[in-house]
Amino acid sequence: GTTVTVGRTLVETSLSWDRMKRKVMLKLLQAKIQGLTEIDFWWATGGHSASAAHGNLFNESYTQIMTRSLTDIYGAAGLNFRARPYAMGATTSGMEIAACYEEIFGNDLDVVSWDYGMTTVGHPSRAHFYLQRAALLPTRPAFVMIESDWFREMIQTLENDYGLTMCVLNSKMIKEIQRTKYPDTDGKTQAEIDQMPKYIRAFRCDQNIEKGSVCGDEKYTLDPNPDEPCNNRRGKVSWHPGWKWHAMYGHFLALVMTEILEDALIQVRDATDPQVLLDELKASEEKDYQKFINAPLPMKYVDKSLSEIDDIPNEVIYQKKNYCHTARLPSQARYQGLVTESELKVSGYNDYSTYDKGVELVHVQKSFDAENPAMPLTRNRDSRETLCTKYLVHIDFPDFFVANSFGKATLSLPNPTEQTAYGINTKEKPFEGYIALCLAGCGWGCPKGVLGYPDLSPGNLTLTVNGVAVQSYSKFEDDCVFLKHEDGHKWNANADGIFEFAAQTTDASNHIRFSSFVIW
Repeated sequence: GTTVTVGRTLVETSLSWDRMKRKVMLKLLQAKIQGLTEIDFWWATGGHSASAAHGNLFNESYTQIMTRSLTDIYGAAGLNFRARPYAMGATTSGMEIAACYEEIFGNDLDVVSWDYGMTTVGHPSRAHFYLQRAALLPTRPAFVMIESDWFREMIQTLENDYGLTMCVLNSKMIKEIQRTKYPDTDGKTQAEIDQMPKYIRAFRCDQNIEKGSVCGDEKYTLDPNPDEPCNNRRGKVSWHPGWKWHAMYGHFLALVMTEILEDALIQVRDATDPQVLLDELKASEEKDYQKFINAPLPMKYVDKSLSEIDDIPNEVIYQKKNYCHTARLPSQARYQGLVTESELKVSGYNDYSTYDKGVELVHVQKSFDAENPAMPLTRNRDSRETLCTKYLVHIDFPDFFVANSFGKATLSLPNPTEQTAYGINTKEKPFEGYIALCLAGCGWGCPKGVLGYPDLSPGNLTLTVNGVAVQSYSKFEDDCVFLKHEDGHKWNANADGIFEFAAQTTDASNHIRFSSFVIW
């Protein structure tokens, strides 16, 4: 339909509304024609710490609110709405997250969200690389853009010239709703405040959202027990929104997706021949996809540091299939046991606890097992919420692979389990031979003794690939580097199509934390 509704006004263009409706209709028709009682509809949230609901409880994030709201609604239509709330603190949308998209978020997605405005502002190349790599997924996902006003021109280009579905949430309208539709708590008596519905009480005080003596005090959920350690959890800072903000955004997203479903159901119901309609929708999607695949790269948004590397083709990095070995959490690769070839893996949807968690940093920082030199998957206790055990607070952790000075830590990539899972055949379809590595972040800064990007040199780190020494490192935005040997950036695999890494720091007081290895 074309009726003007609240949900429609929250999405900036009718073109992307219709493309998102097409995505839902394809699912509905596939289930109908195949006689399925239900079919999965997957959403993935990518974003920074605010998107991950830091400061709040994990189940209070807008993704979780949206999912709980949509489960029964989409379920009534035969769609099993599920979401992966995989936002990560202190993270931008490029280059590591984008290059590792399939391994982190999965390859079965229908909708992908982008919520990195706070960490990506002023860097359109980071946003573009994320969208570019995600659009290559076989499911051709639609995008929902949150707080993306800085990249309006780029989004319009991708929507109009590249055929992508770019559902931009109207942030100006949402802010206007906050300040004009939410009642003002300021000046009310406690009795009046107590009568207000929980989602709107103490949300707006004068023109301030979640600030002030009343609204600020009720920004975060507190356990009734004043001595509960979870009341002092990390992340309760001024720049993180509280649970009522997440509830607002989650319900806005649910409203948009509900109205899109309603539009889709009406059109499917009125179809004379469901198979004909399905074929038409597939042809329409294919036409848009071909526009994306065949269009030249918009060099205006290509990472400047990459474009300055003469012997790495931009088209390979942006458009060719790659592979990522990542320690990051959350990620499908970790949860499915692919990274360490572990039998320990999550039991199903919403299980974020049953997986190989690696070893504690204190056990490997200054030791080396010569009988098992494999680079250990490592977790840092300092990144965990160790005192709060009553509630799940967050699931994102900057885990890493460690190398130190006490021996050569090795890694052979891709491992056999990853090859099977990702359909990698290194002999029939060998990699191009370009390798990037990304270092793990440490929040507000790494402690002394942890090598960072400025420290990457043969004087501090001995790193080889199939026995060939890495001579230098070429910057790829701010969070990754390409490896370079004496003749350039292109590396040869061994006879089995594998890349064998060996790393060792040169100073006993130093160690290095690798977050991801990416191979094209």
